[in-house]
Amino acid sequence: MTYLVLARKYRPRSFDEVAGQPAVATTLKNAIKLGRIAHAYLFGGPRGVGKTSLARILAMALCCEKGESTEPCGACERCQSIQRGVDLDVVEIDAASNRGIDDIRQLRERARVAPMLGKRKVYIVDEAHQLTSEAFNALLKTLEEPPPHVIFVLATTEVERIPETIRSRCQTFEFRRVPEAEIATRLEQICKQEKVKADPAALKAIARTAKGGMRDAQSLLDQAITHGGGKVTADGVAEVIGSLSGDTVLEVLGLVFSGDTNALLTRIDRLDRAGIAAETIVEALLREARDVLVLCSGGSIELLDRAGDEAKVAELARALDVDRALAMINILLTARRRLREHDEPRLVLEAALLRLARAKASLPLAEAIEVLKNVGPMTRGGAAPAAVASAPSPARAPAFEPRPATVSRGAASPPQPPASASGKAAVEPAAAIVPVPTDAGELLRGLVDELKKTNGGIASFLDGHAAVRIEVGVLEIAPQRPGRGLYTLDDVPVRRALDEACKRRFGKLVAVKLVAAPAAGPTGSSAANPAPPGASRAGPAASPAANLRNLAERAKQMFDGDMIE
Repeated sequence: MTYLVLARKYRPRSFDEVAGQPAVATTLKNAIKLGRIAHAYLFGGPRGVGKTSLARILAMALCCEKGESTEPCGACERCQSIQRGVDLDVVEIDAASNRGIDDIRQLRERARVAPMLGKRKVYIVDEAHQLTSEAFNALLKTLEEPPPHVIFVLATTEVERIPETIRSRCQTFEFRRVPEAEIATRLEQICKQEKVKADPAALKAIARTAKGGMRDAQSLLDQAITHGGGKVTADGVAEVIGSLSGDTVLEVLGLVFSGDTNALLTRIDRLDRAGIAAETIVEALLREARDVLVLCSGGSIELLDRAGDEAKVAELARALDVDRALAMINILLTARRRLREHDEPRLVLEAALLRLARAKASLPLAEAIEVLKNVGPMTRGGAAPAAVASAPSPARAPAFEPRPATVSRGAASPPQPPASASGKAAVEPAAAIVPVPTDAGELLRGLVDELKKTNGGIASFLDGHAAVRIEVGVLEIAPQRPGRGLYTLDDVPVRRALDEACKRRFGKLVAVKLVAAPAAGPTGSSAANPAPPGASRAGPAASPAANLRNLAERAKQMFDGDMIE
């Protein structure tokens, strides 16, 4: 007797046997109960999820010798002939090979003929999106007003390619990918009926590889049974589908976290020689990284779909926090994208794994920002302050002493100057509040003098500009020379320092605006050129989130790196 593959042998024969499509099955059963059978259906969804099988079951329910029923007997001659695809009144058409207008004209002529064996004729058009535009146009009128005894079922994996004129004439059902748990359960049932010993981890690996397709999972199981000589093991499945076993993936992650780059590269070399694709390794690492992230975030073991190795994953998760787990996932996602673009997949993989190994000892972005805030601005000449020169390795955040800060209207005070030998801050007493000068030059000089008491760097930056004019409470300045140093008016610390200096000097805020160049004429009276696009404009400080994004974007451009949330 000819061997029948599992995908055909265990094809569903009733509505309840169709896995993963409860909404579709329930709707069709209720339509039969209520006598509300539509003349045309459109089944759309991924391959191998039950579209054609459910179309056959619907035909069996309508054409069964025992009458229309939501539970066809499956034993009568009509049901069996429909299952085999040889029934005279249930016609299956492969639109991939019968896609022309002549084929559809022939279908229209046959549809007018009364059924030979029962009361209904069912036309199942598989891969319907393959029909030509002319064929679809020829089908329109028949699909809208077919003979009363005809029912059309169009099945397709690409619903978007079906013309709107066709879709509007059908009841459309969206089939979904079958959940992995349901696939694994179904494979276990098949193994019991076939009397095959199967490792639960192997069945889960097959279900995961099938990506929601029941037919693909059954085909892989068939292949794994043959490969294992009647047994299904995790290692055998890994060899059949060209994937990694769970132990191998955990071993690679362990080498990443240990920082042993030589052992890590050696292991990747062995996997490459064994024919394991870089894409497969990255996908496997991403799955493990997801489980690590769940545990790092406080999730329970029950949220992991694993086969007895939860303790190993929990041990890895204890070595990471949420930020580093997210960074690991982002690095792997970037590597997966780059693998599609580059011709050297091994190089992309090795670079990603080395970045992962280094990321464990790297300083998180949030800690780095706090360090930069405490260090303060760099000097005008570009030299780092003494605090930076003596800072320890970035593997651990330096313990800086907190500096007092006052918050006024959402703006923090500017960085304070170094303490004197006596331990007191060497800051001159604040000058008495004076009226806001009407002369632009005088106002700028007052701001510079005030800033020299607290922040010489920003004072030097501001001193490199010329006052243009004062208009409606806005001081317009322009650069006197190219290369104005490390600051810009876009920097939040600069704006805050200016605000605080204005309040200390004049008792009120004065906005500062950058323009292209000082206009000709006496200071404070002539009009300035309009500011160029993108020039700094005075106004309220940007939100902390926007400031952080700007800082990260500038760091990305400076170091040619990748943005990681």
